[in-house]
Amino acid sequence: MSEFRLPASTRRPIQSAGLALNEAMILERKHALADDLIHWQRQHDLSREEFVSRLSEKSGRSVSTATLENWLAPSKLDRRMPVEFEFAWHEVTGSMRILNLKAQQIGARVVRSSDLPERLAEASIQCERWQRRRDEVLREMMTETAA
Repeated sequence: MSEFRLPASTRRPIQSAGLALNEAMILERKHALADDLIHWQRQHDLSREEFVSRLSEKSGRSVSTATLENWLAPSKLDRRMPVEFEFAWHEVTGSMRILNLKAQQIGARVVRSSDLPERLAEASIQCERWQRRRDEVLREMMTETAA
């Protein structure tokens, strides 16, 4: 049974057997957020206050610089960015890392719509390979059965 905490506002521990919210994943997420923010600040030459302002604007909810710092702090595992800010984070930074980390938890990944034609072409080629291999195996089985 693993334990995780609700957002700081409730602070009531919950016991759960199936949740994959462990410290390593939380730290990986916090590091990804910090890396995204550093990259964004270097790219735009703007302060964290300006970043927070844009994040608040995109999410429709007010967030403070202190709250952002808590979301990034490795020492504050119980302070995680709420889900409703993840899409706003992507809109502000352009990074898909946080969305992909979330998707990886369920064995998926996020793909940009502009990448879909290429991904579909790759999948089609792979499918054709599998179908050829399936046909080869079936022919071998038929040959062995006939003999």
